[in-house]
Amino acid sequence: MATDDGLKIQSRLLSCYCDSCIEEDHEDCENREWVQPWDIIQIDQEGTTRRVTRGEVEDQRVSIKDLIAEDSVVAIASGDPGEDYYLLQVSGQGAEQLGTITKDDWGASYPAGAEVIVGHFLLPIIGSSRQYKIDHGRKAMAYAARARFLCTDLHSLPGDTVLISEQEHLDILSSLEGF
Repeated sequence: MATDDGLKIQSRLLSCYCDSCIEEDHEDCENREWVQPWDIIQIDQEGTTRRVTRGEVEDQRVSIKDLIAEDSVVAIASGDPGEDYYLLQVSGQGAEQLGTITKDDWGASYPAGAEVIVGHFLLPIIGSSRQYKIDHGRKAMAYAARARFLCTDLHSLPGDTVLISEQEHLDILSSLEGF
């Protein structure tokens, strides 16, 4: 039985189902000889672990989208098998809404009204770990809603090459949960 504040319960070793106990008149219990008296136990309330809701995830995406500026590097959630994410260096002023159907240099088409990020993909360098080369030769677009992470720990290397830290890579993967 719980008390009004929910932090105390009454307990005893054996249960009794006499008429008095069923009516919660424990003072007149017919089986007092066999059951122990009630003990009051104080329960400590633990902190609750709250899961993030889809609405909060949407709010987070909106705020990431709002932080994107020219020359930002953004992790874009991939829908392609074998690829968790793509990196895109932004060349515009952040997310923009298309006025007409638009096709990027990679062959992807986006409908009028779509909110996209425009820039250049960072292509992984084969045989290296977390090194990418900026592909300035082809314009790329991605839906703004797929932006999951704003990269801040990139190290510039010679020849338009960047190195992403292991921690940043793990943070990006963590941001993709639920996508």
